[in-house]
Amino acid sequence: VRQAFSTTKYGRLELRSEGRIYSCPVRLSASLPAPQAAPKHGSTVEVSLVSDGDRGGVWSRSYQSDKKSVTVTNLGDVPVWPTVEWEGSGGAVTLPSGATLELPAVDRPHFLPLARNKAGKVTSERGFEPEVTKKIGAVGEQVPVGEERTFSLPGGAKLHWREGVLDPWI
Repeated sequence: VRQAFSTTKYGRLELRSEGRIYSCPVRLSASLPAPQAAPKHGSTVEVSLVSDGDRGGVWSRSYQSDKKSVTVTNLGDVPVWPTVEWEGSGGAVTLPSGATLELPAVDRPHFLPLARNKAGKVTSERGFEPEVTKKIGAVGEQVPVGEERTFSLPGGAKLHWREGVLDPWI
């Protein structure tokens, strides 16, 4: 049990309710105390977790669409910052603000986050892709709470987003 938890590496709590899946990144708030004796079968261990860091602090539900025009409606409690995934010939992405980005041709899936703190930093399975990042020159773009925005994508692209809620029960 002790090896399953860490104060530095994040795990994920999942809540499944009525066909919906919400998740929340968590880590130990402090190291677990040493056991006083050999635990008996069926013993319980109390853990104190925190949800901070990237996408922390809220329960989130994941969505994706590969349609050419994707309308994202944010019914959550925090702004939505989508990510564009593409593979193949690339093409134009039009953001809700009217800004247009040109995705270059790539031979494997690449990911372009639109989050303010990561905007334009393209990654792939190899990690950060500086040459592809330079070609795009992306900006951040969000969907504010209670609003909707439409993104236009080229063929071979998908839009991923997470809607974050403070209380998944309502």
